[in-house]
Amino acid sequence: MVTGLFTDTKLCGNQTSATAVANATVFVTLDGNPVAPATNANPGIIFDSRFQQLNSNLTAAISTISGGPGVLTVEQVKNFSQNSPIVIQ
Repeated sequence: MVTGLFTDTKLCGNQTSATAVANATVFVTLDGNPVAPATNANPGIIFDSRFQQLNSNLTAAISTISGGPGVLTVEQVKNFSQNSPIVIQ
């Protein structure tokens, strides 16, 4: 399974930081019951996860240089992958 997680983290107004989180959770059942390592209390397994944090230090510097409001675009330049198999014990 291949996933692609997208986050759209923005700073607005006087915000100094912003975060975004995305998860792809997989639910596997056999005869209606979760398959290990999942349990009835936690039936899903996080297969892929992404966390992004944006701080205003760079935004403030860009605003100072440009002399006014500006737009900062963050682009993901590295793809992360989950290459290890899921092991059922």
